[in-house]
Amino acid sequence: MLSGLSFSSAMATTPALVKIPVIPAPHVQRSIVRPACSTPPHKLYLSNLDDFITYRLFIKIFFVCKPNDDFDYEQSSQEFKRVLARFLVPFYPLAGRIKETSDGKFEVDCNDLGALVLEGYSDDTLEEVKDPHAAKAFCKRFVYDWRGPITESPLLVFQITRLKDGGLVMGMSISHLLCDGAGATYIIRSMLEMYLGLPEPSSPPCWARDFLKPRSSLCIKFPHCEYARFPNHKGLLPQNLREISVTKAFCFAQTTIRALKKQFEREFGKSSTSFEILSSIIWILRTKALNVSLPNQTVRLSFYTDIRSKLKPPLPKGFYGNGILLNCATCTVEDLLTKPFWHATRLIQDAIALVDDEYIRSAIDYLEVHRPIERPLISTTLVSAIFRVEMRNIEVGIGKVTFAGTLDPIDEVPELVTMRAAHSERDDIEIQLCLPPAAMQAFEIDILNMARESMEQEAKL
Repeated sequence: MLSGLSFSSAMATTPALVKIPVIPAPHVQRSIVRPACSTPPHKLYLSNLDDFITYRLFIKIFFVCKPNDDFDYEQSSQEFKRVLARFLVPFYPLAGRIKETSDGKFEVDCNDLGALVLEGYSDDTLEEVKDPHAAKAFCKRFVYDWRGPITESPLLVFQITRLKDGGLVMGMSISHLLCDGAGATYIIRSMLEMYLGLPEPSSPPCWARDFLKPRSSLCIKFPHCEYARFPNHKGLLPQNLREISVTKAFCFAQTTIRALKKQFEREFGKSSTSFEILSSIIWILRTKALNVSLPNQTVRLSFYTDIRSKLKPPLPKGFYGNGILLNCATCTVEDLLTKPFWHATRLIQDAIALVDDEYIRSAIDYLEVHRPIERPLISTTLVSAIFRVEMRNIEVGIGKVTFAGTLDPIDEVPELVTMRAAHSERDDIEIQLCLPPAAMQAFEIDILNMARESMEQEAKL
């Protein structure tokens, strides 16, 4: 299986992430911050790319900060709320609430009910946060996690926790119905600009969901198998995946990725991206680890394609909504597991190449007619690249940010595999996935075996 696949010996696994129960920090104080002045009371349309079943959750971001010696928390807290109130004027949809229409579609009720700010204290210290993975596990407790109806939740929530040694953890939760990863980054940077002194964001926000409305005469030109529900055959997706799974992270060295790209180029005479190469490997190894017993079963690799520059005209600057489209490659289990890995890479490339303005318009029209009522993830590996949620070199004005990042929604979407830049100076890439223990063991053994084979091949050259 997977003849010709090689890994750099630099590739290694990290320890499994520790799952910490989501509990509020002690002594939490709740505040509602409304826009500094009244904003237009009206309803805002959410596109079919916003109002998608997979996005009914929060994008969760955290910052761990060591404040300056002259830091005054009470003064800083009041200033933060004043800035947030001014920020919510141009970004007033974030101060609204989700409302369900008579046909079951969601929209934003712009009612100035405000953002939620939680402030608390914890006996934990910065000494407990030694590395990025420890930071994620640590910060899970300090990032707001809504478990109730989405129509009752604020759309923007901050949780600020003072630590025993003076450190700070800032958790930020933004409804995924209103933005994607790139949009969340834009929102954060816009607010920080205002906190650091600008009277308004340097790039004004725009709603612009009209760009993504279905056509007056619906025209579905493609089958859109990315939204189809596949049958669930035994062994591919355990029903209790959330309860029985473990989560692990794996780091691919950039030298490994370059070698795989060169191998693909030798076979096909064309280049490939890191996402295409690693997604094909993840798809193959995860399917193999789940021990699918039906060779003719169709399996799917789902992923997101950024459509901002693919639309005609492109989405305007300042658009912060969901500018990503679900995409997929499909294959039988037999072909996926017996053909060289570059076969899967080619399938992914073909799927990406298919997405142009006409394909996007067809998908939007398809979703107008066939709105999924559950996640279309049976028989699926879902890969999400989080490269555009860029939290490095964040300046917050009160001290040094020691760690910052996103909390992956793997607990809510266990079929998800995340891909992001590793915390290193070598541009390595980290993947994180969730599998039942036996499948995770098989997945890890396959990777280590391939790494050993790679070392042997290198020694022969």
